[in-house]
Amino acid sequence: MSPDALCNRTTLLQPPKSEEFLQQWAQLLYNAAWYAWQKGNVGDAEKLSAKSMKVRKKLLGKEHRDTLSSMAMAGLASKLAGWWKEAEELEVQVMETRKRVLGEEHPDTLTSMANLASTYRNQGRWKEAEELGVQVMETRKRVLGEEHPDTLTSMADLASTYLGWYCGTA
Repeated sequence: MSPDALCNRTTLLQPPKSEEFLQQWAQLLYNAAWYAWQKGNVGDAEKLSAKSMKVRKKLLGKEHRDTLSSMAMAGLASKLAGWWKEAEELEVQVMETRKRVLGEEHPDTLTSMANLASTYRNQGRWKEAEELGVQVMETRKRVLGEEHPDTLTSMADLASTYLGWYCGTA
């Protein structure tokens, strides 16, 4: 069965009868949400990530790494849909929790910060995008080195912020 067919099946959205399989089901939902997001299928990405997030919060708690991944995916799906307020709320929660739980230099924390900077950039909130972008870039330079792909991506993201800011485009 193709991933597209799997995403469209209503059985995927039905929880397993046995609670012992709930965690695997939540992972399957997350994976299907990621696939839908990659394909640009906003509706499925949002629905699947929200369901995964709900199950993981209940099973694992709000601060568990898998729960935070589901929340981040829900934020990406919201961003893809143009739901900036919802995306921002989720991304702020994920970023703040990851800072507290994983530390400010953890790769997942830095990714959360970069995602939020992107949301700000897409809304034309240049100053906020710049502040986060600079933090991410400087931390990645220090931790990973100047030529690491993640550092270079941070530099490119920051350049996009400046370009948008000075040219007046989002």
